[in-house]
Amino acid sequence: MFVTVPVANAMIDPIPVLQESRRLSFAGHFVFGISKWQAPAFRDFYDLQANGFVHNPLKPSNWREPSIPATREGDVFVADLKDGNRYHVIVRKNGDWKDIGSFDLKPGRNTFLQDGEALELLIDRRP
Repeated sequence: MFVTVPVANAMIDPIPVLQESRRLSFAGHFVFGISKWQAPAFRDFYDLQANGFVHNPLKPSNWREPSIPATREGDVFVADLKDGNRYHVIVRKNGDWKDIGSFDLKPGRNTFLQDGEALELLIDRRP
């Protein structure tokens, strides 16, 4: 189901669209990409430290586990996993996060030779 939320200047300021989607209790997706000039507004809106996780109103609050941050050890990132699973590996370079792919990872120590300031793992829930 697609829902159109009429918001003036949605291409200029996407935050009203997010606020309206929360008010209507639906999880929305943007049909346009997030440009570099919009990224700071999104970071502020989704500020995890200040606001905590935003829960999908259509799912239980615990349906998605938090990300697993890797630690830097010299030239590599290391993540010690309790459980094996398929994970999205995301990396932060120059302040921007990028999904570099999904991988089947085993429990225990996993090492990633990857440039960047940070690396995190997200469970891949796609079938």
